[in-house]
Amino acid sequence: MSHLMKTIRWMDTFESLLTDLEDYVKYVEESEDRNLEKILDDNLRLLREATFTNVSDVKTPLGYDNSGYDELQKLHDEAEAAFQSYGEAYSQLEKNLSDFNKTNSEADKQAVRASRSAVKATKAAYSIKVRAYNDKLRELEEVNQMSYNDNPLSASVRAKVERANARAHFKHLPQGSGLKRKLKGRGLKGAGVAPLEGVVRRGRTYNLNEIQGLATPSAYTYKQLGSKYIRIPDLDAKTLVIVQPNRRKCGPKCQISDSLQSMIKTLIYKQHIDQAAYDKLSIDDKKLFKEILAITHLQYNFHDKLTDPLETLRAEYDKLKGGMELGNDNPSIIKQLKSLTVDMYSNRLIDDKEFKQIITRLL
Repeated sequence: MSHLMKTIRWMDTFESLLTDLEDYVKYVEESEDRNLEKILDDNLRLLREATFTNVSDVKTPLGYDNSGYDELQKLHDEAEAAFQSYGEAYSQLEKNLSDFNKTNSEADKQAVRASRSAVKATKAAYSIKVRAYNDKLRELEEVNQMSYNDNPLSASVRAKVERANARAHFKHLPQGSGLKRKLKGRGLKGAGVAPLEGVVRRGRTYNLNEIQGLATPSAYTYKQLGSKYIRIPDLDAKTLVIVQPNRRKCGPKCQISDSLQSMIKTLIYKQHIDQAAYDKLSIDDKKLFKEILAITHLQYNFHDKLTDPLETLRAEYDKLKGGMELGNDNPSIIKQLKSLTVDMYSNRLIDDKEFKQIITRLL
């Protein structure tokens, strides 16, 4: 036995051992067995102890030096906490913007300004933490590389030890935006989805005309209506928001009634105008619906032209007013004429003098 040990080079034996160990590491990774992983870690620890206890020239184990990873883990945790703060600040900003769009109050306006300042501050803090984490990671990689180059073992053995140690330590590395790139969240530069193929983006957003039919969030959020687009989440909240293809708002932004909301949805999804539903709208809703058709250039897109609500209002007013002058004092006619007189005056179709005369006679 002693004769056999003299004739076999220890380096060949060591290389053979590492080759078998490398195959075993691959098997353990594929099996994902926790018990096998523990056994592998124990064997690697024993191998390192046996190797470096008997090699006087080597002061530290090959592979990754664990001494600096405690600090790296701390930097990772701080970066992750900073990102969480940034996410919370951004969520608060969205909430405050939603409240401000509904109320348009000065208090909500100040809250939006404060939220924007908080988002900028937390984003800057997150950027600093991530930069410190990446700098520390590069520093550790450089130290490890220097230890490889100074080691007396052969290049092939050094490479195999490197692979074995890297696999053993890989799952213990901090999961950040460096080596493993698993720091969850939007991140900084380079994060987000890949650009759309065949679509040119001008500025920060895509033109809505160029992404229709594509499976993008904006294609579902905005629905085309003539030459413009309607923002569906706002429409569901009974708020009218019309934008141009470049997403700039145009036309009135206002709250709408249930009946007008139903008319607009029918126009968007069915390209149809319900004449009966239109006739039941109030004067203001009819005016707004006609304005929507004009803004989106749909007023000439249908066979039957919608009647002008102001012309209809004046015709009905003249008819009831004439009946009253002829002596028809039916209570229902007087009630209708009161309502029509108020509508005529609010739409500036009659002057102050005529309004006072009619109201005085009706009272």
